[in-house]
Amino acid sequence: MSSSLDSWVKDQITSLYQTQETPAATTNDVAVVDNLFASSPKITVNGETKSVAEYKDDVSARTSAAADATVKWNSVDTTQNPVVSGSFTIERQMKYRIRAAPARNKLHVEFTAKVEEPKEGSSQFGKLLELSETTKSEAEPVHLGGTTENKLD
Repeated sequence: MSSSLDSWVKDQITSLYQTQETPAATTNDVAVVDNLFASSPKITVNGETKSVAEYKDDVSARTSAAADATVKWNSVDTTQNPVVSGSFTIERQMKYRIRAAPARNKLHVEFTAKVEEPKEGSSQFGKLLELSETTKSEAEPVHLGGTTENKLD
């Protein structure tokens, strides 16, 4: 059961942050947030309690400036079922440029989530009852491709 919980959590979070192929990607993250949480979840980001609406705004702000985003999983621990914890990194290439090179950003996230148990007779997991995230953003250095050092002799 824990490996399927592991996969379920990874799929839900990846669909929240990873760049979508469709033009309606920004409306997709809002729909994913709506489907992710139970009716009255407890959400905490960096020690600050958030409502679902505030969390939606955060996700939308994180994803709207990115031209491309990829979720890379560092770890997931499902040994305390139905509590899942782990960490992942979101690598984003931003829509804007710095000195003609695309700006890049990494968001490191450590999380703990409590998931509703599957209803009797069902193998489908419920929604998130609680989510706690600790995030740290890191701008990557700008690398200008194809430049050479000019030397004056």
